[in-house]
Amino acid sequence: FLFYSGVLTVALVLLAAWIAPTARLADLETLHMWAQMTPPQTPALDPSLWTTPALADVFALWLLALGGFVLAPAMVAAAVANERRAGTLDQLRTTPLGPLALAAGMIVGVPARLYLLCAGPLLLHAGATLVGPLPLQTLVSSLVVLAAGTGASCALGLCVALAPRQESGGTFAALGVAALLGLFAFTMSAFAS
Repeated sequence: FLFYSGVLTVALVLLAAWIAPTARLADLETLHMWAQMTPPQTPALDPSLWTTPALADVFALWLLALGGFVLAPAMVAAAVANERRAGTLDQLRTTPLGPLALAAGMIVGVPARLYLLCAGPLLLHAGATLVGPLPLQTLVSSLVVLAAGTGASCALGLCVALAPRQESGGTFAALGVAALLGLFAFTMSAFAS
């Protein structure tokens, strides 16, 4: 999964390297067009911000948010539904572990492969922030938001999957959690834009 993470990171950088020059050129053309107007206008555009590391950082953050806020909670909800359907959820409750330890095991252990897949984009985000114009405080705060948001989203997925008492709602609970959190992520992305 770390190899796949590296391939994914390289793909994000290549995609950013393909898009950034075109976007920079479009901003330069827009500035040129606004300057030729009868009363010269200057829009708030900065073509120098369209760099490959900055755009790769945006792509990496979108991927990390998708993985942490949508896919990981859906995986947790689906795993709990499978445990309930197989009858092993009651066996897990009889182990000497407490409920918090069982919940932490589900939140950390079930999407562990997804977390490994997100290691490359996470390093890309850290590297792009360190070489870019953003301060170190922004990197720390974004990492805290990603970690806390992923934990809270996975806990929400766990609670939704544990709530129904019927056997048929497990798969739909995972899909519902993914759809709801995806809608929230889209809305927050729109607000951030």
